[in-house]
Amino acid sequence: MTKASVKQTFSSEATTKESYTPSAKAEAVITWSMHASDELKRSHIQRISASLLFTSLRKRIPRIPFPDAYIISLQLVSPARHSSPPRSHSGSVMSDQNLSEYDKFMEGIDVVASAAKFWSDIAKREATRSAVATSLQTSHTRVPRIPKSSSRIDPSAHRPLVLASDRLLCWTTPAGLEWQQALKLKLPDTSIFKLFQVMIRSLDQDTRSNYGAGLLRFTQYCDSCNILEADRMPASENLIAAFTTSHAATASDKTLNNWLAGLHFWHTVNGATWQGADMLRAVRRGFAKMVPSSSQRTKRPPVTIEALCILHDNLNPQSPYDVAVGAVALTAFWSCCRLGELTVRDRNFFDALKHVSRSVLPLSINSLTDESRTQYTSFHIPWSKTTKELGADISVTARPHRTDPLKALSLHATVNSGIPTYTPLFSYKTSLGWEPLTKTSFMS
Repeated sequence: MTKASVKQTFSSEATTKESYTPSAKAEAVITWSMHASDELKRSHIQRISASLLFTSLRKRIPRIPFPDAYIISLQLVSPARHSSPPRSHSGSVMSDQNLSEYDKFMEGIDVVASAAKFWSDIAKREATRSAVATSLQTSHTRVPRIPKSSSRIDPSAHRPLVLASDRLLCWTTPAGLEWQQALKLKLPDTSIFKLFQVMIRSLDQDTRSNYGAGLLRFTQYCDSCNILEADRMPASENLIAAFTTSHAATASDKTLNNWLAGLHFWHTVNGATWQGADMLRAVRRGFAKMVPSSSQRTKRPPVTIEALCILHDNLNPQSPYDVAVGAVALTAFWSCCRLGELTVRDRNFFDALKHVSRSVLPLSINSLTDESRTQYTSFHIPWSKTTKELGADISVTARPHRTDPLKALSLHATVNSGIPTYTPLFSYKTSLGWEPLTKTSFMS
């Protein structure tokens, strides 16, 4: 397989997800590893080792130059949880040659020691970490898909096929690699491991994906203008401003802000100086005035008591799914919660450090001491948009109305009982076991 065939694999308009077989994807990855230099591959392995623990906690296993080596590394960090390869890698056997390659590129990088040392510096939260480790089945994994026509870039050893959220660490430039080599002359591998680990933990999962999208658009622009790799980082203000103007009148200013923030963070994580200054500020002001109406979101209508009554009257109190939906709707309305604080974004993505779990059950029902004797309960969410890791206490008070949130929450706990405590709070029973209530499923 030649470089040209690899380029065709990634850029052909006729290629579809169905025709892009796992073997073809593996062949493309192997070809990437053949043409990448040893030092570049070693750098990618080290960076992915740095984000190893962060990724494994969320059970998102990206495709990297040596996927089998990555699975083995996961097993080293958490052997009990990763006792067998995920479904998407089933049947994959690491050959003696790949093992030799793995040993060669991982020489001097003690993943286990690095992970252990990292956790030793963090306050002990055994219960939470245990909940994370057992949150969902290991067969639920995400791997990068064949890029859509609007997301294709020129093949490069600096930009392997990874999840959007992993581009900030795994996409490099000559300047980024040179900076990392300079670090290795001054710091031990464990310190470099922790450096990348802590930097990437400063961003939430969705934020990393949004920033990765901006990095993709910047790369596409550089490819279209034949910008040299050495000129992409640190990017000059002229280049950043030109990239910004290329999307004027086609994207919203919020989208642009995310893209530029992603580029800025990409420079930071690679030790490069960000060049945005007066010219970029002027361009951004002009960009905001040219946002098309199609990119502006219309205001949503408010949720009313009447709408809640209609929802309540059309839900089946015997249906586990309907009961979970009703509990979320009434709790979010009466307790002034964000849906993201009660539901999960994806059925295969649950983070006990951010999402409330069923470990808060059973709820303790209390009564006010005044004449009303109104009943109430509360539960703690581990993360909120305003308080971050401090979380918040959600108070649920009974209402003399059929949209009583406390009654709905109690009904959910009863109808959907027997579900493991490490699952999302608003999980519901199914014929095959249980499912977490996602925001998309709730809104539909």
